[in-house]
Formats: sequence, C-alpha cells, structure tokens
Amino acid sequence: MKLIHYILAFLLIINIANATYSQEFIIDNEVNVNILINFDNQEAFSFNLELPNDASNLKVLFDNQEKEFQIQNNIVSIYGSAKEIKINYNSDSYIEKAKKNYFTAEVNSLLNEDFGIKVTLPEGATLDKPFTKNLEETSVYPAADDITTNGKNLIITWYYDTSTNEK
Repeated sequence: MKLIHYILAFLLIINIANATYSQEFIIDNEVNVNILINFDNQEAFSFNLELPNDASNLKVLFDNQEKEFQIQNNIVSIYGSAKEIKINYNSDSYIEKAKKNYFTAEVNSLLNEDFGIKVTLPEGATLDKPFTKNLEETSVYPAADDITTNGKNLIITWYYDTSTNEK
C-alpha cells in the first residue's frame, strides 16, 4: 500500500513539473487577484490556497468550467484534473491606506514552479519615486523586471525563479 502512495506522490510531482504559473493583481477600489496555471497536458493536482481574511467572490475554473470549493479558515483545498486552472478573488487587504495608497503582497508559487507576478495599477496612478534597488528610495520593490503601460494603467511585472527562494 505504501508503494502505491509513493508512486502516486511521484506522479503528482512529475505532473506539476510541467506547469506555468502566473499571478496578476489588478488594483482599483479593491484588488482583483487572478491566478493562472497551465499544464502541458490534462493533469491531476491537489494544493491548498491561503486567502486573505477578507477574500470575496472566489471563482475556480478548470478548463473554463466553474468548480465549487469551500473556504475553511481562509484556506481553500483545490483538487481535480484539468489542463488549465483559473482562480479569481477580490480583497482589499493588499492595499495599505495611509496618506498614500501602497500595494503589498507576499506571493509564493502554488506549484513550486517559476512564476510571473503582474500588478496593474489604477487608471491615473503615478509612482512618486524613481526606480532604485534601495527600499527607502524607490516606488517599486523589489526591482521590477518590466514596467509598461496599456495607455491607461501602469503594469509592473516580476519573474521569479523558485529555486533561488527569493522573497
């Protein structure tokens, strides 16, 4: 019986190794969080997603078909089989309100894969400091890999290699 468990765990690890992972934060009055996981093929998976205390409107789609999952103690256990997983929820806990608004998040890959993080600022948002590697002298930290615009919004992107354990 233990051999079957080890084989299943090994197959799950192999399946996870063929995935791309990205997380997008679209900031307006609250933050709309979009997580996208694409596997090379139809894959079986199981993972836990920790949500902020104020998370709302959770939607989970497997290959564009909505699935229902229960949130218990701010954790949703997501399991099943699909080629593409889309997860969406809203939260305003990522925005610190002071004299100015700040976006903060600690993001970890759900699948121990390299991943991309994209933050889309609200229309008309500006950054008040230049881009440097010093936390006290910059508007964007850690240093972004790409800063672009779609004509209305600033879009800040980071690409992370999970093998470096970078925070």
